[in-house]
Amino acid sequence: MPARVPPGRDLRSLESVSGTASAPGRATTVAALAGIIGFALLLRLALFQGFHGGDDGTYIFDAHLLARGHFVPHSNQWDVRIGLIAPLALAIFLFDPHTWSVALYPLLLSLLSLPLIYALGTVLWRGEIGLLAALLLACFPQDIYYATTPYPDLTGAFYGALAVLLALLSKAAEDARRRGALVALCGLALVGGYLTRETNFVFVPICLLATWQGGAGDNGRRAVIILAIVVAALAVESLVYRQITGDPLFRLQAIRHHTGGLHAVSPLQYLLRWPAVLFNPGYPQTFLYALLSLWSILALRRRAARPQERFLLIWLLGSLALFALAIISLHPLTPLLEVEPRYLSVVAYPAILLIAQALWQTYARGTARDSPAAVTQGGQRA
Repeated sequence: MPARVPPGRDLRSLESVSGTASAPGRATTVAALAGIIGFALLLRLALFQGFHGGDDGTYIFDAHLLARGHFVPHSNQWDVRIGLIAPLALAIFLFDPHTWSVALYPLLLSLLSLPLIYALGTVLWRGEIGLLAALLLACFPQDIYYATTPYPDLTGAFYGALAVLLALLSKAAEDARRRGALVALCGLALVGGYLTRETNFVFVPICLLATWQGGAGDNGRRAVIILAIVVAALAVESLVYRQITGDPLFRLQAIRHHTGGLHAVSPLQYLLRWPAVLFNPGYPQTFLYALLSLWSILALRRRAARPQERFLLIWLLGSLALFALAIISLHPLTPLLEVEPRYLSVVAYPAILLIAQALWQTYARGTARDSPAAVTQGGQRA
C-alpha cells in the first residue's frame, strides 16, 4: 500500500527525511542539462527528417522567395505564417537552400525547449522535476520527428511556452520595473507564437491566468501590458497587409479561405477522432506519452491538486478542448482542425511537466517509505 503524506507535510519534507533527494548543486545541474541537450541533439541528428514534401514545401518555397526579395503572400494559411517563413528565409539567405539549412531553425528551438521546460519545472516545483521534464521532452518521439523539418507547430509552441514562463517569472519578481519588463517580453513571445501559427493565440488567456494568480499586487497592470502588446502587434500586422495586399484583414480572409475546404464528419467521428489517434499504438509519436499523461492526471485524484498542478491542467485540458472540439459549422458538423498529432504541440509542455511531477512524487514516496526513519517506525508498530 503506497505511503501517505502525513497532514501538514509536503513532498519536500518527505525528501528531506529520505536524504536522497537533496537539490543538486548548480554545477551538477548545468552538467546534467548540458548532457540532456547533447543527447537530444544526437537523437535528432540520427533521426534527421529534412524535407517531407507536404506543407513544409510551401514554407520553404515562400522562404526562398522572401530571401530573394520576391515574396508576396497569397490567400492561404501557409503564406501568412511569417513567424516561420522569416527565420527560414534568413537561414536560406545565409547558407543557401539546403536540406540542413531549412532544418536549422526548428532544430534550434527544439534544443532550446529543453532548458525552457527545465525552467518551467523549476519555477513550478524544483530543479529535479525540471531536469526530468527536460529528459522526457528530449525523448519525446513527436518532438524528435519534427525537430528537423520546418513545420509551425513545434516552433510556435516554443514561443507560447516561453511566454508562460515569463508570465510566471513576473509574479515572483520583486521590482516593479522588472515585472513590467518580463510581461513585456511575455507579450512579444505571444506575438511570435501567433505569427508562427494563429492557433497559438490560445496562449494569451493562459498567460493572463499565470499573471493574475497570486504574486505581486499589480496583476491588472501586468495583464494590461500583455494585452496592449498583442493588440498593437495585430494593428501593425493589419497595416502591413493593407500596404501589401490592400486588405487589412488579409490574414483572417486567408484562414477563412482554408477552412472553407474542410470536410464534415459524423457526431461519432467527431467524438472519437482524437482518442482513436492519441491512444492508438499505431501512432508511436504520441501513444506512450498520452498514456503517461492520463496516468499523471488520474494520480491527482489521490489528493487535492496544488495551484501549479491546477494551472497546468487548465493549460493542458483547455488547449486540448479547443483543438479537439472547436467547430466552424454545426450543420454539417465541421471541426476547425483536422486530426494531426503535431497540432497538439501546445499541450506537450504541460503534459510532460505533469508526468515529471507524478514520476517524482512516486519516487519520493518510495524513498520516504524505505528511509531508516520509516523502517524504524514500522518496526515499532509491529
